[in-house]
Amino acid sequence: MIMKLFLLLIVLAIYMLPTYLAYRLNHPRKAAITVVNIFGGLFYGIGWVVALTWVFVRDGKLSKLDTE
Repeated sequence: MIMKLFLLLIVLAIYMLPTYLAYRLNHPRKAAITVVNIFGGLFYGIGWVVALTWVFVRDGKLSKLDTE
C-alpha cells in the first residue's frame, strides 16, 4: 500500500516536471505550458514532451538552465 502511494507520487512528480520548471524558470508562457502538460500529457505523453521542450525555448531560441 505505502509502496504504491510512493510510486504514484514519483510518477506524478515526473509528470508535472515541465510545469514545475516553467514556474521555476519564470517562463513567460508558463500558464500555456501547464495546460499543454496536463491535457496534452494524457494523449500518449506527446503533450508532456512538447511542454518539456517548450520550457527551454524563449523567443524562438533555446535557453540555458539559469535559475538566478
